[in-house]
Amino acid sequence: MSLISSNAFPQTINRSYVDNNPILKEPVQKLLATGFTRIVNYRFEEVQLDAESICYNILENIPVNESTKKYALVIADTHNDYRYVQTIIEVANRLGIQNMFHAGDIVNEQCLTEFHNFRGKFAVSYGNHDKTFTKKRELNRLCNKYKFTHRCDYVKLSTNHKSIILTHGNDTKLLNDLIYDHDFDFLIVGHYHRRLLLHNQATNKYVINPGGFNHNPLPSVPIYNIPSFVLLPLNVNNPHDIIFYHIVQQKRQWGKKKSKKTNKEEEHRIY
Repeated sequence: MSLISSNAFPQTINRSYVDNNPILKEPVQKLLATGFTRIVNYRFEEVQLDAESICYNILENIPVNESTKKYALVIADTHNDYRYVQTIIEVANRLGIQNMFHAGDIVNEQCLTEFHNFRGKFAVSYGNHDKTFTKKRELNRLCNKYKFTHRCDYVKLSTNHKSIILTHGNDTKLLNDLIYDHDFDFLIVGHYHRRLLLHNQATNKYVINPGGFNHNPLPSVPIYNIPSFVLLPLNVNNPHDIIFYHIVQQKRQWGKKKSKKTNKEEEHRIY
């Protein structure tokens, strides 16, 4: 298990991006003003894209006497990455996880079809890349065919006595409406390919962005898009029970900087 300090570079990037992004800044500021706290030192694990090793790591982090059915996998922005989608489905099926939440940007119907292989319940709120007329019509057809829980703007569902809202997060007005007009235990967003965790200690409510779950870097800021997903305990009582899984090619060797040039390069990598 890894726990980054508040001075660690990944969190600095995430915080500055939120503070300078006009779409995300307003809803986050409102959440902070209503009792939410940004969890800067969130809990994370570094894993390679291998179902067996991910399952092993997850089982290490789940108490022995606790069922995996009390957990959900949270993803967003898969962007037609079949390898990543197939891996997360295999992980969920091996562990017997019953719920998977997707905050949008599946992008095409072939990638959506892959989720039919998941043996549990799948819910998705469409992203901005899913909402063209032809795409949305085909995605709706497939979601209805496979009995996925879905909506274009946001999805609200209940599981394990918890209220969960999924929305892609690119619509500021909708985000504000969801924050103020809807009760929830978990508000899950995507779109920004940045990991984000907010917690209201008084109400035990959470806002989560799992980060983008695909290997394709964003054209404008490729360093930000380290693939990640979230293991979410539905009966969570502590924000550090929520685990972000970062998909890396190899584990980072902390503190090994060979030169000034290497140091500069290391500063611009996120793990």
